[in-house]
Amino acid sequence: MATIFDRIFRRERLKKKRMNKRSYGSFNGAQTGRLFSDLFSTSNSANADIRPNLEILRNRCRALSRNNDYAKRYLNLMVTNVVGAQGIKYQSKARGNDGRLDPLNNELERLFKNWAKREYCTISGDMTFQDVQKLVIESLCRDGEVLIELINADNPYGFSIKVLEADHLDHNYNEGKPGEDNLVYAGIEFDANGKPTNYHVFKNHPYEDVTFKSKTRVRRIIPAEDLLHIYMKDRPSQVRGYPLMSSVIERLHLLDTYENAEVVASKIASSKMGFFTTPQGGDDYVGEEYEDTFTPVMNAEPGSFETLPEGYDFKAFDPQHPTSAFESFHKQVLRGIASGLNVDYVSLANDLTGVSYSSIRQGTMAERDHYKVLQTFMIESFIRPVFDRWLRNLMLQDNSLFLDYTEERFDKFCESANFIPRAFHYVDPQKEIQANINALQNGLISMQDVQNSYGRDLEEVFDQIGREKQLAEEKGIKTAFEPFGQKFPVDAEIQGGNDGD
Repeated sequence: MATIFDRIFRRERLKKKRMNKRSYGSFNGAQTGRLFSDLFSTSNSANADIRPNLEILRNRCRALSRNNDYAKRYLNLMVTNVVGAQGIKYQSKARGNDGRLDPLNNELERLFKNWAKREYCTISGDMTFQDVQKLVIESLCRDGEVLIELINADNPYGFSIKVLEADHLDHNYNEGKPGEDNLVYAGIEFDANGKPTNYHVFKNHPYEDVTFKSKTRVRRIIPAEDLLHIYMKDRPSQVRGYPLMSSVIERLHLLDTYENAEVVASKIASSKMGFFTTPQGGDDYVGEEYEDTFTPVMNAEPGSFETLPEGYDFKAFDPQHPTSAFESFHKQVLRGIASGLNVDYVSLANDLTGVSYSSIRQGTMAERDHYKVLQTFMIESFIRPVFDRWLRNLMLQDNSLFLDYTEERFDKFCESANFIPRAFHYVDPQKEIQANINALQNGLISMQDVQNSYGRDLEEVFDQIGREKQLAEEKGIKTAFEPFGQKFPVDAEIQGGNDGD
C-alpha cells in the first residue's frame, strides 16, 4: 500500500516529466525519443570532428575521383567553370599623381605573364600558373586543402612556388597546451592568439611509393609567411579543411554499388536461366558437362532443345531486371548528390531530358553564382597573396624597373592589381545583350560592367577597337563601329525656304 510520501514523489516525478516535455516544445528538432534515436549529435569542436576523420574522408574522395563517373565529372566542372581555359588573369590599374594610368602597368602585366610560364612559376619547372590554379581548385574539392610554399628562387623574378598535397601537413602531430604560445595542433603551430606561426610538414610525401634509406617521417618547419594553407572554413575555430565532396560520399558510393548490382541482375535476367528438378527416385541427370562443383550444366542454343531424362522437370529462373523504377530512382539520388555538390543536376548528369529554357536558365544562373563565390575565394586566398609576394621580390631585384623602391610604391601597385576570372556565356545571347543595351541607355550599368560579364577589361576593348579602326582606314575599308547601341533619330535639317515657313 502506497504511503502519502510515495504519492507526493510520484506527482513530483510526473510534474518534472511534463515540464521537460514542454521545454522541448518550442524546437521539434530538440525532442528525444525513438524518432530521433538514430540522429547522432555531439558537442565536439570543429577540429575534434575533422581531425580524426580527415584522412579517411580524403582517401575516399580520391578513390571516388578515380573510379566514379560523377565524381570525375564534378571535378571537371569545377576546373572548367572556376578557372576556365585561360585561367584568372592579372591587370594593373595603378595611376600616377595626375590621375592617368601609370606607364608601368603594361610592363608589369607582361612580366607577370612571363613569370607564369612553367620554367619560372614552380620551383620544379613543371607547371604553369594556370596549371597550379586548376590543381588548387581540384585539391579543395577532393582533398579539402592544399599547401603553396612561397620560395625565394634563383630566377629573373627571384620567386617561385611549390605545390604540396595536404598529406604533407602532419595532422597527427600535436604538442603544447591550448591558449599558450607554440601550441602545435594538427601540424600547425599557433601563438597565444590562435594565429599560425609555423607549419610542420613532411620533407617527402608520407605515402610515397619509394624505398627510402630511413623509414622515419622527417618533418621540416615552414614559417607561416612562406606558406599558404588554402582551405574553406565552416566554423570559426576550424584549422584544417575537409573535402567539399564529403557530404555526398555515401550517396555516390551507394549509387555506384546499386548500378553495379542492377547491371549484374540485368545480365542474369537476360540469360534466362533455370533449375532441373526431379522427384525422389528419378534417374540421375548428368548434363552435357560438369562445373567444378559437379553441378549438371546444359548448353542452350537458339532454336534447339534438349530432351530431359525421365523424371526431370525444368523450372525457369526469370528475374525481371532492370526494374521500371531504376531510372526515376537513379535520377532522384543523383539530384541529391548535385545539391550536395552545389552544381546543377543537368550539368552533373549531362541529362537534358524534359528541360525547358526557363528551368535550365534558373539552374544555370544559380550554379554560376556558386562558381563566382569560388572564384573570389581563389583570388583572395591564393592568387593575390602569390602576386603580392611576386611583386615585392620583383621590386627588390637589382635589375628591377623599381629602382626607387618604397613601401608606398609597392602598396600602390599592389592595391591596384585587378584579377579577372573567366566569364560565362549568355544562356540566351539575343535577349541578354538587348537587356544590357537597355540598361546602358538608362544609366543602370556601365560599359565596364558589360565587359566584366565577358571577362574582359574596357580599356583593352577600346584599344582593340581603336587598332581595328586604324587598320580599316589604312586598307580603305568602311566599318560600322559607331555609334554604339541603339540608333536614335536625327533631327531633320531644313534647307532653303523663308523663316517661319
